Amino acid sequence: MQAARVQNTLAPVVSSVLGRVSGVDDWHRRIPALVVEIDAALADERWDAVGSLLDDYFFALSISAPDVIDRVWQHLPDEWLQTHPRYVMAAAVTEASTKPFQLIAAPADRTFAEWVDGQESPATRDVMGARLALVRRHMASGRIERATAIADEIQELLREAPDHEGFEDVLPSVFIRLGMVRLLSGALGRAISSFAESWRWSQATYPHPFAPFAAAHCALAYALAGDYVHAQMWRDRSMDMPTAVPNTMAYSFHAAGELADVLLAIGAADAEAAQRKARELDHGIERGELWWVAVHARSRIALYWGDRSQVSREISAELHAYPSLTGPSSLAGIVLRCDLADLYQADLDFDAAQHLLDQLDQGSPCLPAVSTMTRQLMLRGNLDAAERLLIAAARPPLLSAHPPARWEVLRANIIAADSARDQETVLRVAAQRVQHTGAYDAMFDADSAVRAAISAVLESPASAVRPDVDLTRRETEIVGLLAEGLPVRQIAEELFISPNTMKSHLGRIYRKLGVQNRTEAVAAASCVTGSAPEIAAG
Repeated sequence: MQAARVQNTLAPVVSSVLGRVSGVDDWHRRIPALVVEIDAALADERWDAVGSLLDDYFFALSISAPDVIDRVWQHLPDEWLQTHPRYVMAAAVTEASTKPFQLIAAPADRTFAEWVDGQESPATRDVMGARLALVRRHMASGRIERATAIADEIQELLREAPDHEGFEDVLPSVFIRLGMVRLLSGALGRAISSFAESWRWSQATYPHPFAPFAAAHCALAYALAGDYVHAQMWRDRSMDMPTAVPNTMAYSFHAAGELADVLLAIGAADAEAAQRKARELDHGIERGELWWVAVHARSRIALYWGDRSQVSREISAELHAYPSLTGPSSLAGIVLRCDLADLYQADLDFDAAQHLLDQLDQGSPCLPAVSTMTRQLMLRGNLDAAERLLIAAARPPLLSAHPPARWEVLRANIIAADSARDQETVLRVAAQRVQHTGAYDAMFDADSAVRAAISAVLESPASAVRPDVDLTRRETEIVGLLAEGLPVRQIAEELFISPNTMKSHLGRIYRKLGVQNRTEAVAAASCVTGSAPEIAAG
C-alpha cells in the first residue's frame, strides 16, 4: 500500500515547499528548501511527511543531496518501514547503488514484490520497481535474454499505464536501466532510444539531475556504434554532471561519461589523449556494469598504438574469469571476443581469431562483430564473401540506415582490389562516412593505397561541403524511406506509385548520387541532406 499522504497538518507544509520551488528553473536552487523540509519532518518524527517527499524526489535527491537520503534511512524507524514496503525498497536501492551491478538485497526485493503482488491495483511505479529488481538480478547473472524480456514488459507497462504517479522522478532512472539492458543485448539503437527517453523525461518538468547521466549514456552508446559526431553532441549535454563521490548513486552512473571520453579520443585517432584518458579512468569503473568497455578501450589503444600481447592476455583472462558476464550473446562477450580476434589478426594468427569468431552468431552478427568478421574473410582471401557480409549487414534489422565508416573503408579495400570496378564512388562514400561520423579510427582498417586516397578526399576543400546534388522532393522522400529499411515495393505502396515508376525514381537517384545500390544511395544522400545517421532499433 502506498504511504498515506499527510492529512491537514502536513498539507500546508508540503504546499509551502512546493510553492517556494515550483517557479524555479534551476534544480540546484530547489535542494536547500527540500533538505530543510525533510530534516524538519525527521526531527518532528513526521514519518509520513518524509515518505511523501520521497515519493516525489527520491531519485533527484539521491543524486543531488545523498547525505539527506542517508539521514532518512538512519532515522526512519523499523516499525514504520515494515508497514511501508515502498521505502524498504527505496532504502535497498540506495544501498545497491554502492555495490557492483547495483543488486537489490534479496530480503527487501522479496518483501517488496510480495507487497506489490498483494495489491488489487498497485501503482505503476511499484510494479516497475519490482520488475526492475528482477532485471538487475538477471543482468548480474548474465541472463541477458531474460532481462530483455522483462525490459520489454516494462516498456509495455509504461505504454498502458493507468496512472503516472511519480513518473517525473522515477522514469529517468528507469529508462537508463532499460537502456543498459538494450546495450548489453547488443541492440545499440534501442539502447540509444532508451537513454534519450531518460534524458527527455529528465527535462519534462524541472531539469532532473539524472539528465547529464542520461546524456552520457547516449554518448557512450553512439561511440560504441562508431558515430562519434553524435556521441560528442550528447557528451556536450552531460558536462554539468555532478562530482562522482564514491558510495553514492551519482558515482554508480558516472562511468559512461568517462568511457565515452576515451572512445571519442580513439575515434579521433588521438593517441596521446586516448592513452591519457584511459589512464585517468576511475578505478571504480572496473567493478561496475561497464567494466568491459574499459577493457575494450584499452584493446583499441593497444591495437593502434600499444602492446598487443599484454592486452590479449588481459582479455583472455577476463573471458575465462567471467564466463556468465561475457557469454557470446551479450555485447560484452561479443565486443571482447572481437577485440581479441582483432589483436590476433594483427599478429597474423588467423586460426586463433577464427576460433573466437566461431563462437559468435555467424548468421545474424551484432553490429560490432561485422567489421572483425569481414576483415577475417578478407585476410583469408575470400573477398566476395566479405563483400556479401557487408551488404547483408547493411540491411534491416541490423541497420536502418548509414553503415558505419569502418564498413565503408573495408568495402573500399575490397573494391580497390578489382580494377574493373568503380573505385571513385566507394572511396568518396568512405571518406564521407569517416568525416560525417568523426570515425577517423576507421582509417586504421584501410590498405595503404586506400588510406592515401581517402585522406586525399578528406583533405580536399570539396570534402568540407556537401556534394552539389539536386534531389527532388519526391526523390528525397524515397531516400528517406530507403533509410528506414523499407522494401522497394512497400515504398511504392506508401507513395501510391507503381513499381515501374518507383524503379524509374531509383534509377535517377542512383545516377545523381553516382551510386549503384540502395546502401550507397543512403550513405551518399546523408552527405547531401545532412541528415543524422540512425541505428536500427533491433
